[in-house]
Amino acid sequence: MNKTDLLAKLLASENIDIIRAGVSTASFDIVNRVLTLPQWQDMTETIEMMLKAHEIGHALFSPIELLVNDSKTPKSYINVIEDVRIERKVKSIFPGLRKDFVQGYKELNERDFFKIANKDLSKFNLINRINLHFKAGSSCGVTFTKQEMVFVERAKTCDTVSDVIALSNDIYAFSKADYKDKKAEQQEQQMSQDPDDSFEEYENDDSYDDEYNDDSDETESDDYQDPDDSDEESDEFEQDGINTNDFKNEESEESEEKEEEEALEATTQESFDKNLGELADTELTVINHTTDVGSTLHNPIIGFKQVLSDLTEDYRNGVEQGWVRDRNEELKTFKTESNNYVNYLVKEFEMKKSARRYARTTIAKTGGLNVNKLFAHTISDNLFKSISTVTDEKNHGMIFLLDWSGSMTNVMEDTLKQVINLAMFCQRSSIAFQVLAFSSTCEKYANNSEKLNASIQCDDFNLLELFSNKMTTTEFNKMVTLTLARPWRYSRNYRLGNTPLNASLLYMVDYIGKFTRINNVEKTSLVVLTDGVSNRLRSDDRNYGRNGKVLHKLRDTKTKKDYVFPQDAEDQTQLLLKVIKDRYEIPVIGFYISGTNKRQIYNFIYSYMQDVRKDYGDMFTMYEQIRSSVRKTGVFTLETTAYDELYFLPESNNKSTDVELEIKPNASTSGMAREFGKFLGRGKKSLVVLNKFIKLVA
Repeated sequence: MNKTDLLAKLLASENIDIIRAGVSTASFDIVNRVLTLPQWQDMTETIEMMLKAHEIGHALFSPIELLVNDSKTPKSYINVIEDVRIERKVKSIFPGLRKDFVQGYKELNERDFFKIANKDLSKFNLINRINLHFKAGSSCGVTFTKQEMVFVERAKTCDTVSDVIALSNDIYAFSKADYKDKKAEQQEQQMSQDPDDSFEEYENDDSYDDEYNDDSDETESDDYQDPDDSDEESDEFEQDGINTNDFKNEESEESEEKEEEEALEATTQESFDKNLGELADTELTVINHTTDVGSTLHNPIIGFKQVLSDLTEDYRNGVEQGWVRDRNEELKTFKTESNNYVNYLVKEFEMKKSARRYARTTIAKTGGLNVNKLFAHTISDNLFKSISTVTDEKNHGMIFLLDWSGSMTNVMEDTLKQVINLAMFCQRSSIAFQVLAFSSTCEKYANNSEKLNASIQCDDFNLLELFSNKMTTTEFNKMVTLTLARPWRYSRNYRLGNTPLNASLLYMVDYIGKFTRINNVEKTSLVVLTDGVSNRLRSDDRNYGRNGKVLHKLRDTKTKKDYVFPQDAEDQTQLLLKVIKDRYEIPVIGFYISGTNKRQIYNFIYSYMQDVRKDYGDMFTMYEQIRSSVRKTGVFTLETTAYDELYFLPESNNKSTDVELEIKPNASTSGMAREFGKFLGRGKKSLVVLNKFIKLVA
């Protein structure tokens, strides 16, 4: 949506739909409140603003009754007078548009959009001259008689649709009578010529005699028809009840009616619309997609109770058959180590909340004297009692999207530990949360292919609910055990597959609102943990674009914002994140978990830095910056994507880290110093990303 589109919404004083399509003229649907605009070319900003303001006039002042009037007057007459009325009202409410209307119509008239160049305007009918007077202006040379000026003055004062229709009827009746009067005058002038004079001209014309003599032989040929035979044929038609004169009269009447209609047409407006249509790129096929997920889509979320049931059975089978080994000791160690990690997150979160609460605290004087401060009246005027107003804290919520794809194999266990720590943090901070793993391999719940809505398709996908604030402590601990036992190795339905991130994000556009309502959340954060590029969403456009250009657009049906919908998977991800942020105004945080070799870092750059990837030298410079940041802080933060912050997190640093200093009782002074140095380095790296994360979600 460009700035003039947004201005059009403001002028209309309502959140009308504005769509661009492969149409020839702009139009406003006064029933569905939709402004349709062509894909204009060679169009100045002034002209485009004028045309939009004109359509906004219809949005503000043209009622539905205008569409259902039963007047026999041509619609072109009503349209011309209605244009005069709504443009006058728009310019009255928004005086700043007067210049756009004057300049816009002037530019179009100079380009002969009304097709009046080198023509005698006095011969134009009344409705055409009224159209030119109010649009091209009186400077174009149009004039009126005293009788016609009555209609012009009435057009200036039309206030309602009834006034428009009444005036249109009167102008049409006047124009029709005027046309018939002029037609009668022409016929009288023709009849006034002396027929004898005409006969003498033929009689004295030798060429006429020669022509008659030359054709005399032909008249005696076989094609000659005796007048008596003609009379016989005529008698035959009359016996059948058919009079040939009736045919001639009907044809003559039809010809006269057609001639009258053409003479009374509003040709200037037709020419204007036709020329304006030539500026529109009608070869461009615009395919409009929406964020609405169709009702045909099955619910992709597999609830945590179902996941627990499936994994419990598969885990038991795996243990019995030797696929799964006992890892209870490792789990106990992980839970113990996680406590300090989670405690730090909770402490920082509460500190940030307290700081924000203090910043929002307002202090006001009550009007009552504080007697304890009267002694200082000579040095301070702060003698009144005060009251502090503390703004209530917002309820927080968090949704985690976890990449359940094959490329995550090497980092999945460490990533799960990170997610579990964040889930434990949410539990202790009383934050509503949900961990959803996007997967393409749950054959038990697969539908082969998904049609997200009428025009967007994707491969089959599911969202596995691994953790939730709805879980009991027993269910939470059981899920920790089952997920850290690597279910992708022992469960066929939960193995790693493709990366349906984009399908999941499109589903999230509506789902975040449901999550917010169900959990009574006021501030939600979205966290995405992935290691690569999503599968592409496909457009159902096989019948488009074969003979022309195609433009895909995505419309958010809630905010009514339009976005160019890309066909590249990486760009689709960025767009969908922007749609989510525009609708909910929430922080969106990304964790890109990866190795740190050159190829892996270059993949990250190529996926998220479109400007940098154009030049190999820039890519190498960025590669060095990422390596340097990872060595110093353990993380690289990117702030130029649709994410508020995207963290490049090396897999080696993606483990829960104990941030407490531990020194052995019998350690020497040098040993304590050495351990303290290691602690500072380790703590610095592990806490950088945590501090940034907490700052965003708090």
